[in-house]
Amino acid sequence: MLERECGRNVELMWLMRKLRPDFKTIADFRKENRQWFRGVFRQFVLVCKKMGLLGGELVAVDGSKFKAVNSGQSNFSGKKLEQRLREIDQKVEHYLDEMERADRKEKPPEETTVSELKNKIEQLKQRKGKYEELLKELKSSGEKQISLTDPDSRAMALTPKGEVSYNVQTAVTASTI
Repeated sequence: MLERECGRNVELMWLMRKLRPDFKTIADFRKENRQWFRGVFRQFVLVCKKMGLLGGELVAVDGSKFKAVNSGQSNFSGKKLEQRLREIDQKVEHYLDEMERADRKEKPPEETTVSELKNKIEQLKQRKGKYEELLKELKSSGEKQISLTDPDSRAMALTPKGEVSYNVQTAVTASTI
């Protein structure tokens, strides 16, 4: 984040004299000057206390994951949508091949009729249109996921099943404990 800010934040660009170190340079600098950082941070806290910016009270912060109502079937990433679109194209090709085989035979096949196949193809085309619209919306929003039922929920890889959840952050002070 510091690397990105060196090219975005005007004050930091001035402070850095327009230098833009990469993340490895920043990490190495921090590692090599660890003892100096401790001193600077200590002095910074003392200055903040003198200015009355710190009350010195206890603050506890915790995060929890809460399962959303949104199922995994209604949560889409770009990769998942593209995979679904490929699967639909493969199914449509398969059904079209079946229809061609049925046309070549004298009597229609008994397992599925041509009209049933046409109906299945139409349903797949509708679903494909929906997925294409979702993919377009996802790309234009800049998000990595889209959830249809709970828009703010996300698939969390940290849960055993990769459930769609909320990541809730809570902070309390000593006076609220």
